[in-house]
Amino acid sequence: MYRLHSFVPKESKVRYCQDGRRSIALAYADVFNGRSGVRLPMNPDFRAIFESVPGLYLVLLPDFTIVAASDAYLNATMTRRQEVIGRGLFEVFPDNPNDPAATGTKHLRASLERVLASRIQDAMAVQKYDIQKPASLGGGFEERFWHPVNFPVLAADGSLSYIIHRVEDVTEFVRLRDHGAEQLQTQKLESVGRMASGIAHDFNNLLTVIIGDASLLAAELPADDQRRDRIRDILDASQRAAGLTAHLLAFA
Repeated sequence: MYRLHSFVPKESKVRYCQDGRRSIALAYADVFNGRSGVRLPMNPDFRAIFESVPGLYLVLLPDFTIVAASDAYLNATMTRRQEVIGRGLFEVFPDNPNDPAATGTKHLRASLERVLASRIQDAMAVQKYDIQKPASLGGGFEERFWHPVNFPVLAADGSLSYIIHRVEDVTEFVRLRDHGAEQLQTQKLESVGRMASGIAHDFNNLLTVIIGDASLLAAELPADDQRRDRIRDILDASQRAAGLTAHLLAFA
């Protein structure tokens, strides 16, 4: 949680608007270095600082209008500052129309509304939220995964002035994780195949003995011996088992 007045040093000299309200921008502030006693002018360009931070940040009004974006965020989303500032978040970043299962806007809106209601930060689970590519890059949407956190910025009276939307692009992590899962599944299938092959070969050897001995026994019995029917059943069952074994060997 951030408060606007927490950024203004007590010794700051600030400008006032015509209606008497204190301006957000500092005219100047004198800050003393505790060790050297050197007097340093303090009139930082907060916009330039914010836009240059290495993280992926947006600043939103309570109605989710974008009022600021870091360069890193613009680069990650393939957008330009003049194309996003002053526009609604979900106007700039809609769901992928080609993905009927897309839930990015739904989940993000729910998180932002929780921040509005509670005025405390809301961390989201990893979200699939595809990004629209500019026409110069072929258009369409690119699959992306993000880890978003939304922070309230409170004014001195406790009212919510802004929401800071911070994200981490975890697309490569998710792809590597899924690729690892696919490799593991492939390895499992290969292991099952090798095991099935070994079992099938052993079982086929046993069937060869059963079929051979049953055939010899049938040949030794008189033609009218009733036991020949039982031997025939053994041979039929063994032949069917041999067919199943052949299928297992083909799978392996």
